[in-house]
Amino acid sequence: MQVARTELVTLTSGEAPTAAQPVATDAHLITRTQRAHYRLTWDERFAANARPSTAQPLTVTIHGLPDTFANIYGFALLAVA
Repeated sequence: MQVARTELVTLTSGEAPTAAQPVATDAHLITRTQRAHYRLTWDERFAANARPSTAQPLTVTIHGLPDTFANIYGFALLAVA
């Protein structure tokens, strides 16, 4: 049995925040040699990858998922006309 299934993912970002975002100039820069011997902790990784609270909102729309899958994981379903 061969099942062909496709899903379409749409990423939509909201409007840009109105306040100017400050530029981080006090960031500590390290050399390549220092970087090769330095490893981040998980907390440092999470902090570096976190979206700032002033970032634009992001909406992810996934088309083609079965209703059962969406209900199990608590995704909101849009009514289709």
